[in-house]
Amino acid sequence: MSNTPISFFRSIRGRIFIGFLFPVIPLVAIVLVNYYPTRDNTLETGKRLMALSTRSCAEKINTAFTAGETLFADWTEVDLFGMAMEFHTLEELRDHFHAMLKGHPEFSLLLLTDKNGIVLQGAGGPKSPPGVIESARGIRIPETADLVKRNDRMLSLVKTDSMPAPLNGAPDTAMFSFKTRNSAGTVNGFFLAFLDPGVVGKMIEAMELEMVKNGFQRGRIGVVDGESLGVVNRSSNRFPEDELPPGVPLGRITADGSGSVTRALTDRGGEYVAAELLTPSPNLLIYDKSGTGGSRLYLTVFVTETEILSRVSRIFRAALLITLVGALIFLLICVLIAQSITHPMRELIKVLDAYGKGDDEVRADLKSRDEIGYFAREFNAMLEQIHVSALTLRNSESRYRSLFENLRKAVNERTYDYRFTPASSRDDLSLSLNRMLETLEKSDREATSRDWMKTGRTELSDLLSGERSMEELGKRAVTYTAKYVGALVGTIYVKSHEGDEYVLTANYAFRKRKGFVNRFKSGQGLCGQAALEKKRLLFTEVPDDYIRVESSLGHGPCGQILLLPLLYDDDVKGVVELGKTGEFTELEIEFLELAANIMAVSINSAVFNEKLQALLDRTKTQSEELREQQEELKSANEELQEQTVILRESKAKLQLQQEELQASNEELEEKTEMLESRKEEIEKTNTSLL
Repeated sequence: MSNTPISFFRSIRGRIFIGFLFPVIPLVAIVLVNYYPTRDNTLETGKRLMALSTRSCAEKINTAFTAGETLFADWTEVDLFGMAMEFHTLEELRDHFHAMLKGHPEFSLLLLTDKNGIVLQGAGGPKSPPGVIESARGIRIPETADLVKRNDRMLSLVKTDSMPAPLNGAPDTAMFSFKTRNSAGTVNGFFLAFLDPGVVGKMIEAMELEMVKNGFQRGRIGVVDGESLGVVNRSSNRFPEDELPPGVPLGRITADGSGSVTRALTDRGGEYVAAELLTPSPNLLIYDKSGTGGSRLYLTVFVTETEILSRVSRIFRAALLITLVGALIFLLICVLIAQSITHPMRELIKVLDAYGKGDDEVRADLKSRDEIGYFAREFNAMLEQIHVSALTLRNSESRYRSLFENLRKAVNERTYDYRFTPASSRDDLSLSLNRMLETLEKSDREATSRDWMKTGRTELSDLLSGERSMEELGKRAVTYTAKYVGALVGTIYVKSHEGDEYVLTANYAFRKRKGFVNRFKSGQGLCGQAALEKKRLLFTEVPDDYIRVESSLGHGPCGQILLLPLLYDDDVKGVVELGKTGEFTELEIEFLELAANIMAVSINSAVFNEKLQALLDRTKTQSEELREQQEELKSANEELQEQTVILRESKAKLQLQQEELQASNEELEEKTEMLESRKEEIEKTNTSLL
């Protein structure tokens, strides 16, 4: 008997080992060959999850900025701040600032500065320490120096190092700014509203939790300034020295487009970087240090390649371990066991081939309880998880598309009363969109009310303009105002020329009843009381028999009666009484008070025109009388001239007669003297004769 030792390869163990190598080698090869496609698929899935999470968080941040812009625009629609500085009423602004911050925790600080950036007044949010504004007065906000040459409203990224509490020491934040102006239109200061850095921080924390759920335990999230590469806000896994890790090609990331995922070498080795450009506002710009406009903020997410591939690596190591254990077992048992191993491996190969060809529903149908069965179940679990992740991704994408399509439709059709149904209490996107729609609905309702007021004021002013009689003016005024506010009956009383009574001038759909008095004095009746008090009176509980709305089909009582005195320079020019079956709204009452001022001005103008017309008529009558007197005087003057001529002729004749008479008198005197001489001679003769 030969004692020559049998070589290992000729022994039964060697033959079993050699027989085992045939199924083991292909198994190892299959695992190695399919590892890289699985690795690539896992990387793509991880990158899609990163991009989707980044985009979702960026949309939330943009929505917060947009809501802040809308609220800031409402605050600064009327410039109360510049007038307050001009007229030294800053103390009254403090309560106004607190009222502005109430219900808006997204703003942490409001400041009012002069044109040099020195803080004059302000208010802090609920997190502000006591006395923050008192300590902030006199502090200069250096960022205001760059706002002088910018737009009236701006959105800027500011450092908080020099800011007062509660911003001091917080991450960089957004500052909304507005140039205030005095009554002359000159810029005299700035109104600044600082967004709470915690708003963006909470969104980043929520995204970090979501990434942890997706298996990214050590992912880093941050808002990065594209100019300085500084980290403005970050997750709990901070960046080194709050700056972008060295070696990250941010320029190439932004060039590839928003939402791209790029591989880069960082301080933690190979990392995948997802970046999303933040667009805080379509109307405002963020200015960088060079002065050029445009957003430079990116939401960036960093996840190491090792972390993305951790599950695949664990599965790969498990597969290798199972293969080694199976190999040791197969070395101890017969070739039949080796055959029992190769058969399920062929089944797994078929599953992998089918899955690689796109059949994501295929699964390994292995029911054994051994290691191969365990491997098959884990492999099926991996395929199921990948399938569920893909379905979740597709469902999330579909839901986001549906949300934003409905939002676009609501905005385009101006149906701002539309509301999204949140999937849960943590559905921040739906809740944020609903808040945005509420803001839009409120703005649209206010704009509609303003347009309604402006239209009514313009139409009423145009209707009452021009020279008209008092009756026509009153008819137009009461008819238009009643129709515009939906009143069904109305009257207008105008002060008489004597000034002690108000007389019914016109009415709308009003029928006089027995015992109706068409005039009253101040203090008499409800209308007289409104004229006496010089303020509107609204009666909500009107008796059924007080005044009725009538038509050819029937009649009914009024629900409310509104009395409006028509005041001009604190003088009641008249009273308008309107009746409505329903209730007068605050907007309708506000319009009617405005209309009362317009009617008072028109009535005052009409009264003035009537007085002016009466004065013109009187002047015209006097002018006619003066013309007649001038004609009579002219006739009398002509007669006087004729009489003067006659008198001149008579005077000449009289003078001639006087001259003739004088001559006759002289002759008579001569004759008398001659007669006297003769008489004396005769007397002398008679005497001598005696």
